[in-house]
Amino acid sequence: MLAGGSDRYGDSARIESDPILTVNRLGRGQTILLNATAYPAHFGLRRFYTDLLGVVAEAQAGDVEVLCGDRVRYAVYPEPGMEILYLLNTHPDCAQEVRVSHGSVRRAVFSVAPGALRVVYMNAGGLVSPEDPAVRVVKLDWDGPRPILQFHGDACAPDRMDVVPATLHP
Repeated sequence: MLAGGSDRYGDSARIESDPILTVNRLGRGQTILLNATAYPAHFGLRRFYTDLLGVVAEAQAGDVEVLCGDRVRYAVYPEPGMEILYLLNTHPDCAQEVRVSHGSVRRAVFSVAPGALRVVYMNAGGLVSPEDPAVRVVKLDWDGPRPILQFHGDACAPDRMDVVPATLHP
């Protein structure tokens, strides 16, 4: 049993007999059973559900956290020395704001134009995002807060680029 509950203070016998959350392990796997006998929207369970969802979300979180509206689709791909985050705004008329966390950088804000693709290059030094998704960064290093970039082929340096160094996010 991972958690139990009672509507009376100090009712340990009821907590033991009415488990709310149990876990069963088999080999390397496990199953978790949510077994609340009360109505799922019962006011007394609100704090429990909030804590449970927070723990599960934190356990499932990877190195990259993306906070955005449902009109933004995204994918993360590993590359040597960095990770690449692709952001696609599927809304035809409205720009979308996306907050990206990676390493020590927390909730850096990027704007994605209507119907557009935005690419964010990430490593331990920080985040770099050219406004033009055709600009392909193949190597990302840092000299303090300044990025040192190598571009694919004949691609020229972008005119506009958002840079968020990790040194600004202790």
